[in-house]
Amino acid sequence: MTNFGLNRCIKAVLAILIVISVSPGCATKDEPFSRQLTEWKIAPAVSATTPALNAIAVKDDAAKAADYSTSDWLKAVAPGTVLGNLVDDGVYDDIFQPDNDGEINEYFNDNLSRIPEGDFENRWWYSTDFTIPSCEAGKKIILTFKGISYTGEIYVNGTKVSNKYINITDENHLKNGPTLVDAGAEVTDFQTDGSGTLTGVTDFEEYKNQFIGTMRTYDLDITDHVKTGSVKNNIKVKVTKPVYRDDLTYYWVDWNPKPADAMMGLTGEVILHSTGSARLANPAVASKVTVDHKTASLNLYVDASNFTAEGVSGSLTAVIKDPEGKVVATITKEPVSVPSGTYNSEIELRASDFPALNIENPQLWWPHLSGEQPLYTVDYEYSADGIISDRLHHRFGIREISAEVNVSPYANNNSDSISASHLANMLQIYVNHRPVLLKGGGYCASDLFLRHNRKTNKAVVEYVKYMGMNMIRDEGKFFDNNLLDLLDENGILLMTGWCCCDRWQSPGEFSKAERFVAFESLYAQLRNARQHPCMFLWFNGSDDPPSIKAQGVNGQNVEQKYFEIEANLRWLEIGANCNNGSAKLATLTGVTGGMHMDATYDSQTPTWYYSDPKGLYGFISEGGGGGSIPVQETMRRILPESNLWPYNSAENYNLWNYHLCRGSFNNLGQHVLFIDGSYGASATFDEFIARAQVFQYDLQRAQYEALNSNRYRNTSGFINWMLNNAWPIMFWNQFDYYMNPNGTTYGARKGNEPVHIMYNMYRKCVNVVNNTFAEYPGAVATMEFYDIVGNRISNTLEKTIDIRADGAPTAVDYAVSGKNRLSPRTIGLVKDENNSYEPYRINYFGKITEAYGVTEIWDYDDIQTALTGPPSDVYFIRLELRVADGRVLSLNSYAEPLRNDVAGASHSWNRSGTYQAPDMTQLNQLPHIDLEVSQPAFKKASGKNILTCRVSNPTDNIAYAVELKAYTGSDRRTLVASVIYDDNLFTLFPCESRDIDISYNRSDLSGKAFVAVSCYNNVINGKDSRAATSIYTTVPQGGSNNIARGKTVTGGTDPLNATDVTPGGQANAGEGRAFIDSDMNTFATLSPEQGAFVVDLDSVMSFDRIMLRWNRMNGLRGRPDRVRIEVSNDNVQFAEVASYDNSKMGSIMTNIILPAKARGRYVKIIPSGLIGMSAAVGMRSGDKSGASGQSASGIRKADASKVFNLSAVEIYTFK
Repeated sequence: MTNFGLNRCIKAVLAILIVISVSPGCATKDEPFSRQLTEWKIAPAVSATTPALNAIAVKDDAAKAADYSTSDWLKAVAPGTVLGNLVDDGVYDDIFQPDNDGEINEYFNDNLSRIPEGDFENRWWYSTDFTIPSCEAGKKIILTFKGISYTGEIYVNGTKVSNKYINITDENHLKNGPTLVDAGAEVTDFQTDGSGTLTGVTDFEEYKNQFIGTMRTYDLDITDHVKTGSVKNNIKVKVTKPVYRDDLTYYWVDWNPKPADAMMGLTGEVILHSTGSARLANPAVASKVTVDHKTASLNLYVDASNFTAEGVSGSLTAVIKDPEGKVVATITKEPVSVPSGTYNSEIELRASDFPALNIENPQLWWPHLSGEQPLYTVDYEYSADGIISDRLHHRFGIREISAEVNVSPYANNNSDSISASHLANMLQIYVNHRPVLLKGGGYCASDLFLRHNRKTNKAVVEYVKYMGMNMIRDEGKFFDNNLLDLLDENGILLMTGWCCCDRWQSPGEFSKAERFVAFESLYAQLRNARQHPCMFLWFNGSDDPPSIKAQGVNGQNVEQKYFEIEANLRWLEIGANCNNGSAKLATLTGVTGGMHMDATYDSQTPTWYYSDPKGLYGFISEGGGGGSIPVQETMRRILPESNLWPYNSAENYNLWNYHLCRGSFNNLGQHVLFIDGSYGASATFDEFIARAQVFQYDLQRAQYEALNSNRYRNTSGFINWMLNNAWPIMFWNQFDYYMNPNGTTYGARKGNEPVHIMYNMYRKCVNVVNNTFAEYPGAVATMEFYDIVGNRISNTLEKTIDIRADGAPTAVDYAVSGKNRLSPRTIGLVKDENNSYEPYRINYFGKITEAYGVTEIWDYDDIQTALTGPPSDVYFIRLELRVADGRVLSLNSYAEPLRNDVAGASHSWNRSGTYQAPDMTQLNQLPHIDLEVSQPAFKKASGKNILTCRVSNPTDNIAYAVELKAYTGSDRRTLVASVIYDDNLFTLFPCESRDIDISYNRSDLSGKAFVAVSCYNNVINGKDSRAATSIYTTVPQGGSNNIARGKTVTGGTDPLNATDVTPGGQANAGEGRAFIDSDMNTFATLSPEQGAFVVDLDSVMSFDRIMLRWNRMNGLRGRPDRVRIEVSNDNVQFAEVASYDNSKMGSIMTNIILPAKARGRYVKIIPSGLIGMSAAVGMRSGDKSGASGQSASGIRKADASKVFNLSAVEIYTFK
């Protein structure tokens, strides 16, 4: 199981492996000497707060000496952070609270915030010893650091070394000068103060030779400072903590709490290697593929450096092999001169000069689901005077990336014109001349302490593929080359670039020293990423373009230099760029990047993804997401058992919130609002988790179904915010930190099936979506309806269709008026044949009119005609798609409410715009079902165990949300993770069986897993047997059976808001073929002194169900502990008809089923028991901005509520 809590045990094994790997030995004949230095020791400089650390603190600089004893220092691994190593060494075990099993888990409860920041106020020392084989004598010994956070002093055998090899050697390159806006501008100096560590740093000759910047690569020639043979050499590095948010380094934004060490340490690989007179590095391949895919022209680029005192002239040979290892091209370029002191000078091998680089019938690399991922290799060899100086191996894919920016008519409200900065402008990516709908998640470095774990990387990639996605977005973390290798092998595209919300987003304020660090960082990151075929897009900005108007001329100059560096690195020959992920205009180019961020960042209801023009249309660089509550087993690993339920209580509220995000996303308000509001209040923790999984499944499925069915015409890409987390939380993920899948995972998988049959719950129609380049002629689709008790209430709809391959026609001009017509616009720079910069342009403002892979099968009228009986308040849809030979391509089912959700626009971060939640409460009367489970098959393949479980429903009822869980032991406490289920949270119709394959690593469990199977019926167990029965069957579109709707309410403040329906809600209900009973967007308040709300029904009426919604937008803390309902005919004499206890549920949904019909005109609602103060959790003294700030470590206290908030009153009569 992937679990960084095992690191203490793993580290001992790792240390043995490292010792073996670094033992002296000469490189083989064909391989240059190279060694990664992973095993280190660490100690604080001067002092530390923790006594055990203070005892080993180094009081002076004597530690730089090679023979300085480090016997009492702590073991450490690089890459990683200081704090991560201290946690693995058990330094804080005595201050951590043990988890529910008595084990130490740094992520349990508030353990993270117990780590004292004082341990990191001073610098930290790293030290490692190594030997160099004697056969390397006479060669250059190069030491490479791929990330030091944030500054470092480096000593080799006691000698301090400087950073001699840099890319920016002329200070004028850091000044303002000519740009695309002002080509004639002179080079002029400017002055800013700088920020963080670089505040006031101005001397170029000083800072250029220092080790400053987490994202940079540093090459050091240490030949003169080391010895070969059996003699031990020593390296020491003295690192300084970055100024969190103010330095050009890592920043967790609002995703994660600030670690106590601000991620200081050796955060990148440290590599020792040898070379002759010339070193080769930084390979890249630019492919140009013909439209018919019959030929690919390759341009090869590789950098050469000369660390010697004399120039060298020699030959460069490149041997290209296909994926089967057959040589397809051998070319030699000579003479190739590399002058003394040359650093990363590019050598070009172009197809126009070497015909062998025109590859016939190439095996093309494709994204996942679009094709295969064959990988070629090129082996470089540089020789001089008959001596091999260096060799370099590079694995690459033949693929061509191209782009255009089209317009989403729906997002543009079908206007005749389009503005340059409208969010409807959407980037369309083509791979090998075929359009690709980009679907991915926002990747987060998989551990808060930047600990690398290959098993985790593999699980992440497997889950991305499992969910039918083809890309990830990495925002400014640049974590692990092993991950990039896996992306290459599995066809998962990568978009990456600088982070948002920190110093990277203020380029107009950069000092020259900061520009130096930023430009050097771009060289390092892009050189690394461009080696990989997965890498297709680079962001120069995240939330803003560098040249956004607010950044002024300075911002334009920074973006200009970014363009020049990208041209130097041939980036736009290899991939695409984007000025930022929002719809903000770059003043340097006059265009946006073709993406936007105006989609919600919090949970919504399912139809929102179809209905809101901004919600899922265009290209969403980050959106969707929201709450993603893990399974029970994960929750018990992070929260004390006594605090698992209820969430919305004074004692538990902030303990749960601690394991959420920070800033605006520090509570589950909106997520729980929709869970409670849709399914009803949960009496137990297990009930709530079951409902959360079902809601998350439906949400993710709807999100991707809306995306897929609108491909190319109205949407071109979507990044779910987020994919994963760096620590275990309940927000912004598609699987949890411990690699356990949940409803979010399964819903995404279902919505992104390779070929998928789907029900559009907004337009009430059925589509088939093909996500592949395969065609399926003669496929057969069927559709059936069932009511809540399992009766079929429709004729079977059946249709034979020819499913076309995914694709689209060439874009045409979108606008019929205005100045922004289909035309090329500049997005960056490339180099011409003379190595001069020239603008690089792509088409903007086009329109794609058709998506070949989307087929509508049945519309609303077709579906209505098929019904043979009235649907129940919640009914079921069963869809099936088979190929011509009878094999099932897609099986999909929906629990559909008659009272559907009514979505509203919401673009203010985390505020709900929903008018009405769906009423799914009739699901709570589904009867218990004894499912039959067997295991007909078990096999082993490619390091995996594959267990087949057959689950059968032997009854005439519906088994809803059937869930399988695979455990490692018979006690069924620990889940197998990672794990792949063919399907999960599926519905079994009467007398139906399903065979589900469960796949997991043999290294996690050698034999059969212990499988538990349950379903929604059995968790909820029919407690609300009378809920929602036949309330809505006669409600027409635009109508309502809520007898309180629009009625007068007295008491409290703004009481009419509790029964009023706004025009916007009514209009949106009509658009979605729905009706609306209440409006959750408005609310009334009531203080205890004000006593009660009274609803006047206008006349004496009978009723036996009352639903009350106690939310203030997405705020939950205005709910009562108890509610008493009284009824009167005259508004004077009242009689109690119900007393409802919410104290053990903490719900905003009061669903009162009266034991008998009540009768009266006036209904008095008397709440009591306001939620008390919820104490702060994990706040440090340095958290000045509290939970409202992105950089907070903990959660600020929540004050006791003073008023009740009532958003909706619904009163019904059963029929």
